[in-house]
Amino acid sequence: AVVSTQSTGELSKKNRNFRHITKAELRESRLIVGRDKVVSEVNEMGDTKHISHSLCIDTSTLEDNFVTAVLTGVVDCQTEYRSFSRTFILCPVPETSSYLITNDQLSVIRTDNDLVKKIESVPGSSSSAPSTSGAATPGYTPEQEALIGRVGAATKMTREACIQLLTAAQGDYNQAIAKFAEMKNAGQIPANFFLSA
Repeated sequence: AVVSTQSTGELSKKNRNFRHITKAELRESRLIVGRDKVVSEVNEMGDTKHISHSLCIDTSTLEDNFVTAVLTGVVDCQTEYRSFSRTFILCPVPETSSYLITNDQLSVIRTDNDLVKKIESVPGSSSSAPSTSGAATPGYTPEQEALIGRVGAATKMTREACIQLLTAAQGDYNQAIAKFAEMKNAGQIPANFFLSA
């Protein structure tokens, strides 16, 4: 992904938040219904640069094997960072052994100042010098970068903490996660090793 082509001001023009839009008709007019309209709207949003070490996904199963999935993270919107939460409701399609997205909701909010400081402390994450998609940090291969990101998504720890954990586990994901669980249960992980919520 690349830097967003839409500023947060442009995003807010389509805002349906009750605090910003008080007239029900205006809120309803901004509701996007139907596959083609939703796809068109998403395409108009342009490309974004997601801060990969901030991404987290939570899932749970509902009645009749429906699944809810919530993706959260931080996105670089040209001049500032924004936190987002995207919720999907997935319906099973047994004929194809897949899922169909039946509902999708995106919320974008201001990012907490402490989180911005943590993001900017990671090399290549600054909005003034955005990193290119898929580019490895000097000294790390793309595979190592992917492993660092995977550990970060599972543990919600900072990049530096994930690198330390993987180093102690000799680059083995399963050992790193097992070591993380052991240390967390023993209360041996400092609070500053975790990304702020």
